[in-house]
Amino acid sequence: MSWMHHADAEQEKHTGGMVALYPRSDFAQMLAVPGGEPVDDLHLTLVFLGEDVGYQDPSPLVVATARVAESYGEITGRVFGHAVFNPDGHEGRSPCAVYLVGHSPELSQIHTDVVRAAEDVFPIPDQHEPWLPHVTAGYSDQASVHPSRGGSPLSIGEFTGEVIFDRLGLAFAGDTQFFPFHGAALVGARLGYPLFRPL
Repeated sequence: MSWMHHADAEQEKHTGGMVALYPRSDFAQMLAVPGGEPVDDLHLTLVFLGEDVGYQDPSPLVVATARVAESYGEITGRVFGHAVFNPDGHEGRSPCAVYLVGHSPELSQIHTDVVRAAEDVFPIPDQHEPWLPHVTAGYSDQASVHPSRGGSPLSIGEFTGEVIFDRLGLAFAGDTQFFPFHGAALVGARLGYPLFRPL
């Protein structure tokens, strides 16, 4: 396992934290849209750790996240729709275009497992309720997804269908550490992409 530095300039990505599912490389390529989130940043958040975690020790979360990842194989879900979240900028949140993901009992199970594992070792903040599994394609400052610039939920693309997640990622104060699911390393080697990216 190794750490990857985020180049994104958004403050929360430098100071905040989360544990998320990451789509397998070939599926991430299908979910990426021009002007949207970088393909390597596409993820499905399972637990939000806070907007400023830099003063905390991530070591217990590393152990807890690794333990959860070891108990799962690749998770297959389905993109069944598209939506725009926060179109009115409520409470200062940026509008974002998202893929809605479901059709997998394992999504709910790993969400529960990750939340329980995290809260046992880290003071997690209140989470968004209800939990809505989604992958964000892009935010309002990216013209291709901004509703006021002619965007719509379908402006992120017409893709619906199967999506496979092959690892967990622990993003913490600007760095991300990946934890492949059982057997995912072999799949990654076959597809020719690295599961671990050094700083």
